[in-house]
Amino acid sequence: MSQLKQLSDEELIQLISPFSDVFKELAIRNIIRSKNIVGDLGEYYAIKYYNKIKGLPNLTLAPPGVKNIDALSRDGEIYSIKYISSSNGTTGSFWDPDSIEKK
Repeated sequence: MSQLKQLSDEELIQLISPFSDVFKELAIRNIIRSKNIVGDLGEYYAIKYYNKIKGLPNLTLAPPGVKNIDALSRDGEIYSIKYISSSNGTTGSFWDPDSIEKK
């Protein structure tokens, strides 16, 4: 049985709290860099994937504070990474929310 299944709801939530040792370690490793945990994890996995697949450009994180750019290639190409976290396949932000048709 997984050790996580033995934890109470509160104990499990504490593992992902910004004050937890797990969260702090992810920040030290520069995996979590902001309050947007889902976006930071999406960028981490996208860059990791690109860097391990032959034929795809090697990417690095864009410097902090750069707007609308999440990663850069060695050739100077820029990338904006969007991570889908909902079951309906949409991201958490849109350039023009009024242009989205309601389903």
